[in-house]
Amino acid sequence: MEKTLTFTLKLCPAKGKQDILKGYFDLQACVDIRQLAVVLRQALQEESGSVEAGCGLLEFAREHNRQFSERVGHGRSRSSLYKYEILLRHLTAFVALARCRREWPLTDVDEGFVRDFAPYLRTDLGLASGTSRPYLTALKRPLRLACRQGLLQADPFAVVDLPPAAHRHYSLTKEEVARLSALPLSGTRAGVRDLFLLSCFTGLAYADVRRLRREDIERCDTTGWLTKPREKNGRVAVVRLMPEAVAMIDRLRWRTDGSGMLAVPDNRTCNRHLHVIGLNMGLKRQLHFHIGRHTFATLLLSAGVPIETVSLMLGHSRITTTQMYAQVTRNKIVNDTMNMSRAFL
Repeated sequence: MEKTLTFTLKLCPAKGKQDILKGYFDLQACVDIRQLAVVLRQALQEESGSVEAGCGLLEFAREHNRQFSERVGHGRSRSSLYKYEILLRHLTAFVALARCRREWPLTDVDEGFVRDFAPYLRTDLGLASGTSRPYLTALKRPLRLACRQGLLQADPFAVVDLPPAAHRHYSLTKEEVARLSALPLSGTRAGVRDLFLLSCFTGLAYADVRRLRREDIERCDTTGWLTKPREKNGRVAVVRLMPEAVAMIDRLRWRTDGSGMLAVPDNRTCNRHLHVIGLNMGLKRQLHFHIGRHTFATLLLSAGVPIETVSLMLGHSRITTTQMYAQVTRNKIVNDTMNMSRAFL
C-alpha cells in the first residue's frame, strides 16, 4: 500500500500580476500519509480544545462536560448537561468498581467496556432498560468525539446494540384534562395543577414554563399567540393560544421582582404534587410535568392538526421527533375511517 499521496494544485496568478506570472501553472507535491494524519489530528484537537492523547476516560468526560456547560443556552440545554454529569458519576463509580482505580485509559475503551457498563447500570444500579438507555446514548457523544480527535481507533458503539427504547409517550385524554381542570385544589398544589394545564394547552416543557415572560404572550381578546425560543435547542415555538390557554394564563401567579416571569416552584416540587394529584384521580401512570407536553402533541395530532404545524408549535428541530407523538388512538381510527365502507363498494 502506498504510504505517500501525490496531488496537483492548479494555480492562477492574482489579478494584476500577469506581468510576473503568465497564465496557469501546476504544482505537484508528495506528502507522507501518516505525517498528514498526525498534522490533521493535531489541528482537530487544537480546534476543539480537547485534552491530549493518552488521557483517561473520566478526564475526557469531565472536559467534555466543561465545554458542553459553556454552550448551555446556546443550542445546548441544562437538562442535557445534567444527564452528562450523572453519566460521569456512574462512569466514576463503574471504573472504581471494575478496576479499583480512579481512571480508565481512553485507549482501552472498546465494545467490551460498553458491554460491561450496560449491565452495571441495570444490575448494580437497578435501573430499568428504558432508564439506562439514555445514559448509554449520552456516552456515545464523548466517545465519538474522541474518535474524531484520533484518541480512539474505533467507535465502541458500532457493534453494540442498546436496550430497546420505549417510544410510546403517555398522555392524558380530553376527559382527564377536563377532570383535572375541575379538581378542587388550593394553595401550592392548585398552582402546580394550573402550570401543568398550561403545558397541556401550549406544549411548553417545564424549563420553558419557568422562563416564560409576559412579553412572550400576545393577547387578542380570548385568544392570542405565544412566541418563545425553547430553552433546550433555541428554536422558536409559535403557539396559537386557544381561549382555555388564555384563561389559564389569567389564573397563574407572576413574580413580583420585575422579571416579568411566572412564579414556578422547582421541578421536584411540581412533580411531587402532580404525583399526588394523579393518585387522587386514579390515573394508571405516574403523573409528571412533561406529560403536559405529551398531551398537547398527542391531542392535536389525534384531532387532525398537520404534523408540520404541531412540530412548529413544539419547537422541534426535526419532524421525526414530532412523529413519536403520533399515537394511533381508537377515536382517530374511527374518525379517519368514517367513509371506509365506500372503498369496498
